[in-house]
Amino acid sequence: MSSSENFPEPVAERVFVRDQLGAAPKSEEKAAFQPISFGLPEPVEEAVAEPEEEILPPPPPGIPEDEVARMVEQAYEDGARDGKLQAQTELSSLCEALGEALVTLGPLREQLMQESEEELLKLAVAVARKVILREITLDPAILAGMAAAAVEFATREDEIVVRLNRAQYQQLAEDPEYVRLFADNRRVSFKGDPALPAASCLVETVRGNIDAGVDSQLDEILRRLIEEQHTRHEEEPEP
Repeated sequence: MSSSENFPEPVAERVFVRDQLGAAPKSEEKAAFQPISFGLPEPVEEAVAEPEEEILPPPPPGIPEDEVARMVEQAYEDGARDGKLQAQTELSSLCEALGEALVTLGPLREQLMQESEEELLKLAVAVARKVILREITLDPAILAGMAAAAVEFATREDEIVVRLNRAQYQQLAEDPEYVRLFADNRRVSFKGDPALPAASCLVETVRGNIDAGVDSQLDEILRRLIEEQHTRHEEEPEP
């Protein structure tokens, strides 16, 4: 082989130096990681809202003491005036209501007065009854006088029977004045009746009976007084 024969040039030797971990050195820095979007829009990063600062209202301006005193005095005067007006209004309404009530109660007032007068009359008669009964108990001659008046009223009758309370009849039978009063009158006979109350005097005649007892006479007096009272009220002119 001749020296002029061409040989290929030797390949330059490359030296690979491993790093401390045995990895091959990097020829260039790797680019940052970019995710693959696959044709979708890139996500937009939402901004985090920062909290707003609370804005406090400004403090009210101070009120002078004399102004406060004036406001308090004005409020007191207004309250007193309003209260006085309200009281006057309520008093006026009350007076009107009372006036209407008096007009409405006018007839009732007359009725009450009339009824009260009747009650007074009844009370007076009740008191008189008690007084008379007590007097008759103390003095049986009073009952004898009542019986004599009843007999005199019926003198035209042939026979008369006078019925008295049994206890009071026994008292009269023992009274000399009673015996002398009716001794000559043979048409009159007296009997004691246990059914009759005290101070009773029932005169029986052929034509009818006469109740001359205390209760009957007082009831008749009360009836006449009430009739006179009603007549007087009816004749009085209306106001």
